[in-house]
Amino acid sequence: MNRRVDRVNRIVLGLLGLALLGGGGFGLFLGFRRSDVLATGLPRGVWLWPSVAGVAVVLALLGLWWALAQLRTDRVSRLELAVDPAAGSTTLLSRALLDAVGNEIADYPGVWRATARLAGRPSRPLLVVRVTVEPGADLGAVRHRVEAEAIAHARAALETDIPVRLEFAMAGGAPTRTLA
Repeated sequence: MNRRVDRVNRIVLGLLGLALLGGGGFGLFLGFRRSDVLATGLPRGVWLWPSVAGVAVVLALLGLWWALAQLRTDRVSRLELAVDPAAGSTTLLSRALLDAVGNEIADYPGVWRATARLAGRPSRPLLVVRVTVEPGADLGAVRHRVEAEAIAHARAALETDIPVRLEFAMAGGAPTRTLA
């Protein structure tokens, strides 16, 4: 998942935890009938409802911020291969590259399934390749072929040394290994 979304989720959960802790402490405080200390000269009706409205607005804004963060993704949908004001620009839809890489690797012996995606930013993409190998397949040979052929073809097509993260899994639900 996206690191930015993970960070927002941790912040929202932390703030929610603090709010619940504060609300619980306030409830305990009121339960011991010490609420007269809070008034400090103000009648209860004057500060209570504006405070509730203020907290509600802050919570609504935090909720909106959290919801918008969930919609963001680190996937790159298109790559600008050549931008020259005089000659024009060349844009590649990432799906074309990803399908080519995934289909090439899926045809290798010992590979059950292969998928690829572009993560990061369009200016600094990261090619993430997930290869699911059949039980008993030679993982070293598959890795070597992926690096020597499929990734080399992708780099040649893009005319750049795009960084790659390889993720290997065994068909049947074994844990995933990530090789950078």
